Amino acid sequence: MDREKNRINRNTVFLFFGFFILFVLSFSLGVIVGKGLSRQEFKTAKEASREGYREEVVEIVNTPAPEIFSPLKEEEEVSLKEEKPEDEAQESVDTGLYPDTTTSFVSESDSGEKTGKRVSTASSFDGRYTVQIGAFKSREQAQKLVDVLKEKGHPAFLKQVYIPDMGSVYRVRVGGFKTREEAKTYGDNLKRKESIVKSAFVTLND
Repeated sequence: MDREKNRINRNTVFLFFGFFILFVLSFSLGVIVGKGLSRQEFKTAKEASREGYREEVVEIVNTPAPEIFSPLKEEEEVSLKEEKPEDEAQESVDTGLYPDTTTSFVSESDSGEKTGKRVSTASSFDGRYTVQIGAFKSREQAQKLVDVLKEKGHPAFLKQVYIPDMGSVYRVRVGGFKTREEAKTYGDNLKRKESIVKSAFVTLND
């Protein structure tokens, strides 16, 4: 009877050890599999993060730079040239080929009547704007240009002004126009057709 009891106890111990070993193996296998999955998930997440960062960098690099517009210099120069003030202190003055021997200027109108220091033909051309093609220290040189333009059918006239530090200046102008655009068009055509005209800009007809 004791032998039978010992045999049962021995079988119980063996069975217990068997279950224990099976439990240890199952737990170890679970840990190994869990670590493998965790590493795979971490690797996948890391690769996805790198891919997203790479796409973001590519998108930023490929984004076109904003266009920067600058004003047109040619239009600015034209605008400044057309809006040249009448009372400008410094003016491009051609001294001409003849000496300026006249200290005071008295002109005659087309009818031969004397009109004083201001040229009468300036008031005979109506219009807010006119085209100025030159300024001279010499009255004779300025009048010569006016005569040449008149012979060619252009309504040219003289305007005498006094500028500090420069004295009397004789400006050669052509026509009177209601709008700046009309005056500019006329001046451009005048420069293109008449070789004697070197410059032309729009100014107020006062």
